[in-house]
Order: sequence, then C-alpha cells, then structure tokens
Amino acid sequence: MDPDSSATANSPARRNSFADASQYDVGRSAFFASGFDSGNSSPQSDARSTSREVQYAFPDTLSSTSASDTSDSVLAQGSFGRFRVSTGVSRALVPLSSLDSWDRERQRAFPNLLKHSGYIPSYIDRYFDLAKSRSIMLRQAAEAVRTAYETAYGDQIEMYSSLMICALKHGLIPHQPQVTPSRALRLLSVSLEDDICRMTRFASMLPGFNDFCYADQKILLTEKYMVLKMIHVARYYCKGEFYYYLSCPEKVHFPVSLVEIMGFDMSVLRFCTTFYMACNDICLTLNEAYLLAAVAMFAPDVSNVSNKALMVQQHAFYLDALFYSLGCRLEIADRTVAYERVEWVMKFFPPIDKVSMGYIASLDYSSYPVRSRSLQ
Repeated sequence: MDPDSSATANSPARRNSFADASQYDVGRSAFFASGFDSGNSSPQSDARSTSREVQYAFPDTLSSTSASDTSDSVLAQGSFGRFRVSTGVSRALVPLSSLDSWDRERQRAFPNLLKHSGYIPSYIDRYFDLAKSRSIMLRQAAEAVRTAYETAYGDQIEMYSSLMICALKHGLIPHQPQVTPSRALRLLSVSLEDDICRMTRFASMLPGFNDFCYADQKILLTEKYMVLKMIHVARYYCKGEFYYYLSCPEKVHFPVSLVEIMGFDMSVLRFCTTFYMACNDICLTLNEAYLLAAVAMFAPDVSNVSNKALMVQQHAFYLDALFYSLGCRLEIADRTVAYERVEWVMKFFPPIDKVSMGYIASLDYSSYPVRSRSLQ
C-alpha cells in the first residue's frame, strides 16, 4: 500500500467519513428492516373511472311536470340548491381531533428508523402529510353523507326499520291488502313526489354536487332517481318481500303482491330484487350504504351530463371514501371480499340508469293498471 494512501486512510477526516458511512448503513438497514407497514392506514383504492360516451335516446317524457316542479322547488331553496360546498370538504365539519398527532403514527410505522432521525428521507414526512390530508378529507366526506341521509331520509329509516323488526321478529305484518289498487295508485303518485324531494335534498347536501351547473343538477336528479331509490330501500328487502311504506302521510305497506296487482313489468321487479340481494351481500353499514348511493349518483357510464370530467372525479372520490370506510372496519380477507362485491354491485348501475331513463320515465300513473305510454 502506498504510504500516502495509508496516511490518508488513517487521517481524522477519513476516519470520520468511515463513521458517517457506517452510521448511514445502519440507518438504511433499519429503514428496510422496519418495512412500510401502514397498519390501520387506509387502503389505496384504484378508482380509475373512465368516461364513456353512450348515445342513448333521451325520452321527451323524462321530466314530468310534477317531478320537474318538485326538483325546481327544492333546488331553489337557498339552504340546499345554491349553497356551494367545495369538492370533498364540508364547511360544517371540523377536522377530527384524533388526526392531530401524527408523531405516534410515525413512531408506530418506523420504530427503528426514528433512532437514526438524522437519516430519515424527507419524503416520509411528505407521505404522512398527504395521508393525513387524505384521511381528513375522506372522513369529512363520510360525515357529510351521514348528515345528508339523516336530514333527507332519517324519519323513513326509523319507520322502515321498525316495520321490518315487527314483521321478521314478531310476525306483526300489516293486513293485506291495506288499500285498493286505484287508491294505491294515487298514493304512489304522492310517494313519487315525496321521493324526488328527499332525493334532491340528499343530493344537494353532498359535497361536489353543487359544483355542477343547474342544468346538470336537474339531469342527475332525473337520471339517478331509480338507483338512489333502490339503494335506499335495498336493506328493507328480505326473503322475497319488501318491508317499507309508500312515501305518504298514510303508512301503507308496499308489498310485492301490490306491485304485481298494479301491473308493473315483472322482469323489472326480478332485476330489482337481484340488485337488492347483491347490495345486502356486502353487509354495509348505514353510512356505507349511502356512500354507495353517492357513488351511484355520479356514475358516469350512462349520463347526459355535460361536465363528464367532474362526474368522473366525484365518482372516484366517493368510491375512495367507501373503500376507506370498509378498510378501516374490516380485516384484510373480509376487506377483499367486500371490495369485489362492491365492484359487482357497480355493474348494475348502467342498466339501472337505462331503465330509469326509459321504462320508468315512460310510465303513466294516471290510470290503473300502470303501463308505459309507448304501449298505450
């Protein structure tokens, strides 16, 4: 060995550099040994929704006078229609205090790396800042959905749950038929108007809905009526029977037998019951069920909304919020099954929207039995 090089290697500066390198290796080994275990952190969902233009005949009867007037009356209210809420953030919600301290999360995720704090890569802090912002935003979205469905459907949820418990646990089923078919038809018309008001109120309270122009809002409310109604009542379908009332002051049970008597297309009824069973197989909580309703509200596959880009964005956002909620509640194995079932349910959304814009929009409720105007 060259004496000069030996002297240089034994010099204080050279020994310090070796010490630094050794300490760096220890830090690097600790980083890879610690892994990137996020534990209770939210699962990343690959919500890549694509906008697909579908040429679909938009019927002239899509917006009936009563439905349009009802939507206009609710949307015109200052507390709902024109109060803009920024996308993904609810003004009425305060960030959760449990998310304030992220040092404990850093300590849990990187227990060995923090011993060598001088060598923590800078991107780790950025990762936790992004994770914190994302968690706050998704939790706020879930809280906004909770406020929306409690405001719009709270009384119905209580009544329907009570009816279902009385029927399934105690055998207390309303005597059938409660009303004649002609009377049921008049009550059904009242129920449709009430459903539209409730749906409009629910949608208007969703963060991001008011970012659409007024025309697009009306299109969404018209196109998405059926899928939102079906998600709303899916949990009250059990063993081939419905356990909910018509949306009217009178508590009139709406059983399957009444649907058959009134003359609705039975193939549509079978399609609806298949969707109900698919939704119930996921075993969603009440809040997750209405997160699914928000996902369906902005499903972009079959829609005449002009701002498709915003629709795709909102659809992906609420799907991420739903997966976040499922990920926080379920174990990994159950989580995977739940994700697959949600994806299966989402395949029903395009055909439901087509039925809503076609068959449902063309029904004539003025005479018994109920028939499509195109068949009269």
